[in-house]
Amino acid sequence: MPKHVAIIMDGNRRWARAQGKPAAFGHKAGAKTLENIVRYANKIGIGYITVYAFSTENFKRSKVEVDFLMNLFDSKFKELSGKLKDKNIKTWDDLVNAAEEKGSKLTEKTKEEAVCLLFCFLVRVVL
Repeated sequence: MPKHVAIIMDGNRRWARAQGKPAAFGHKAGAKTLENIVRYANKIGIGYITVYAFSTENFKRSKVEVDFLMNLFDSKFKELSGKLKDKNIKTWDDLVNAAEEKGSKLTEKTKEEAVCLLFCFLVRVVL
């Protein structure tokens, strides 16, 4: 069983359009799927999940869609943070707060499950 899994969230907008739905429908569905993955990963013992959720390329989308995504990230992260704490899953905010409050005890906290949510990645192929 891997200890760390990375996920690139891609295709939610295409999936929604293929269903004849707006992009927001796909983004919401992707967020729900991610929540289910995090719960299942915790259940089967995967300790760390890194999620590439928003690339620099995504900033080229309409302001309405970018704003929607930022609001979705904010609301879902707050919602999930509360739910995940009930399952003893740590988020980046938990780790940062622990570092501020307890300093050297941070390494003990990182032995728990963790979810890293990453924004603004850029992949460029140079030939």
